[in-house]
Amino acid sequence: MKKPKIFTVNLTCPNGTVTRVISEKSESPKLEEAQKFIGGYVTMAPILNNTSTEPIQLLVDEEGLPKQLPFNPNASLTAGHKIFGNALILKGKACWK
Repeated sequence: MKKPKIFTVNLTCPNGTVTRVISEKSESPKLEEAQKFIGGYVTMAPILNNTSTEPIQLLVDEEGLPKQLPFNPNASLTAGHKIFGNALILKGKACWK
């Protein structure tokens, strides 16, 4: 019997906290799950300074700036540009296809 794949996704919040979200599913987070963590409509933000050897995707609130969500320093550092509100960082096999 195969072991289930375990995906680790980081939820980074504007207050600086980073929470590991661990899923024992064989697929990456569904759109509805991402929207729940983000707190709104989700879009994939470009990552301008990706020096990692594995794929990385950054999911953010599509309306972070119009909603006047707080600046997210950790997500902004990852992206290389300003991010507002919660962000999900997907790495490796957790990335959306």
